[in-house]
Amino acid sequence: MKRFVIAALVENKYGVLTRVSGLFMRRGFNIDSLTVGETDDPAYSRITITLCGDDYIREQFINQLKKLYNVKNVKYLEEKKSVERELMLVKVKNSPENRRGEFWIPKQMFGNFVSDRDQEFCTTYNMVRLAQYLYKFTGKSEYADYIELNLYNGFLAQQNKTTGTPDYFLSLITGSKKEWGSKTRDFWCCHGTMVQAQ
Repeated sequence: MKRFVIAALVENKYGVLTRVSGLFMRRGFNIDSLTVGETDDPAYSRITITLCGDDYIREQFINQLKKLYNVKNVKYLEEKKSVERELMLVKVKNSPENRRGEFWIPKQMFGNFVSDRDQEFCTTYNMVRLAQYLYKFTGKSEYADYIELNLYNGFLAQQNKTTGTPDYFLSLITGSKKEWGSKTRDFWCCHGTMVQAQ
């Protein structure tokens, strides 16, 4: 039994999802997941369906789906030719004790919040990770440029060239000095190694 993903472009009308899900019940297909969302054109929605079965079941399901009136296009998303990501939404309590300087600053108000703990290493790391995903999806060179600039201005700027110890919080105050971590006294989540749980 193989797992496969089918994408269907359907009319964004009342009852279309009921007809598509009714197909599973009538034909005895067992779905793993079903995701529906409006496309950039509000007249259409995209349904992404994950099923388990063999090639015969996949072809049968695609053919049955194509017969439905409101279905405009059906595509099998091959594993090697598509990118698949899972998303998890987590609600986290943020209080002054646990934020350690990580907060959203109102527009045009950054000057009021400049301190000795401004650019946190993890923030730079996570923005580079986001740029990597965007580069994979779009192929736009500006994301690769962003990664390269952060290598110099984020990672290497926060690492002592002699000892290799990081300055975890890079101060943005004019005239400030970097405060390097020690080998035994300081411990931060990645200690400037750029390695975090993936």
